[in-house]
Amino acid sequence: MLEKHHLENAKPGELGLKFVMTEYELDRWYANMFGIDITAFPPYRPAHIIKEAYEYLKKYANFNRGDGDVGEGG
Repeated sequence: MLEKHHLENAKPGELGLKFVMTEYELDRWYANMFGIDITAFPPYRPAHIIKEAYEYLKKYANFNRGDGDVGEGG
C-alpha cells in the first residue's frame, strides 16, 4: 500500500490507472472553464462567455433537447 504522501505525488500511469476521456466529459470541462454547468445550460449567452464557445456548448442545452434531460435519449 502506498503512503499518503506517495499517492499525492503519483501520476495515474504509475499506479496502473488509465483515463478514458469522452467528448461529453471534455465538453463538460470546457464549459466549466467558462463557469457553465452543461446540465443547467443558460438559455441566453452570459456576457463573459465568447459567442463561439456558447454556440459550441449549446448542443447540451436542455431547451434544445425537448425532453429536458441531458442523459440518454433526446
